[in-house]
Amino acid sequence: MPGVAGKNTAPEDLVRSPVPYVKYVLQCEMPGQKIAALGKKLKTSVRARLGKLKHR
Repeated sequence: MPGVAGKNTAPEDLVRSPVPYVKYVLQCEMPGQKIAALGKKLKTSVRARLGKLKHR
């Protein structure tokens, strides 16, 4: 931007600035976590159904 020194645009300079700012952080889930959660859910439901069948 015209009139803005390049030195003032570094992240550490922005953090030290007295002017309020907004920080956005992108957090991504690991693909394996969803698969592991699905496997655990299926395992639990299968065990519950087998338990019901055994008690009949």
